[in-house]
Amino acid sequence: MKAFAPNGLEIRGTLETVSGVAKISFFNSKDAEGKIDFEYGGETDIWWDEQKTIERDGQRIFVDTEGNEWPENLLILKEEEPEMDNNPYLHEHGGRQPKPDQESVLRSLGTPSKHINVTAEELAYLLEKAATAHHEYEAKLGAKDERWPQWYAGWIAQQVGAHS
Repeated sequence: MKAFAPNGLEIRGTLETVSGVAKISFFNSKDAEGKIDFEYGGETDIWWDEQKTIERDGQRIFVDTEGNEWPENLLILKEEEPEMDNNPYLHEHGGRQPKPDQESVLRSLGTPSKHINVTAEELAYLLEKAATAHHEYEAKLGAKDERWPQWYAGWIAQQVGAHS
């Protein structure tokens, strides 16, 4: 069985964090606030035993073949690849979603806001598109999705580049 993102791309793994120690070659100074200026030594020891899967709002985060991040509740499990023919979401996006830009990567690290600013007209448009994409998701799932509000929220957040 394989896992696919709502954009139709195959999931290649989970998003992980790994601890390590970046070696310092020398210390330059310490300012009045206590911040130390130093130079990295160019090597990092990685502690692979401390690898952890990233979670957001209780959902493990998975990564598709183009680096897009998806919470596990949005994934589709199938024996074979989903067909693009009947999925309007995939047609509109050329079969894939764009790679995250620097701002969305920063958001995923917990920096900017969890809020999105859209007009009522833009929200209506996003809800219509989410409804179409969710209908396709349920068809592939083969069951009614009882967590549709979370699915819609995740899908819309993904479209506008917000992460919770």
